[in-house]
Amino acid sequence: MNAYRAYRQTQVETASPERTLALLLEGALSRMRKGVALLEQGKRADAAGPLTRAADIVMELERTLRPDVAPELCRDLAHLYQFITFRLTRAATGDLKAAKEAEIAFAPIAEGFLAAIEQTQGRR
Repeated sequence: MNAYRAYRQTQVETASPERTLALLLEGALSRMRKGVALLEQGKRADAAGPLTRAADIVMELERTLRPDVAPELCRDLAHLYQFITFRLTRAATGDLKAAKEAEIAFAPIAEGFLAAIEQTQGRR
């Protein structure tokens, strides 16, 4: 394993829950945006990888929801995550409209959580 990979793996394995969430949100959003850009360039085959990985991350985010803590929020997020995953799966076949819909639905969630994490981290 090269030094950079070892560093990144250590960074992820030792991250706080908030930092882990931030990494997942940033990773999904950046992959969605990369997939959209590749589809806009007509590179369907190249777009499938980032879009599929984004869908995997969103599915993982859904699995981490804690309805015992916030049932209504978790129900709403679960529905959104399912919609986003469905659109990303469709986007991976080359559907630019579906890719853009997934990004439009996910970006406010990701950006909102990232802002909340940053604000919370600043108070500590």
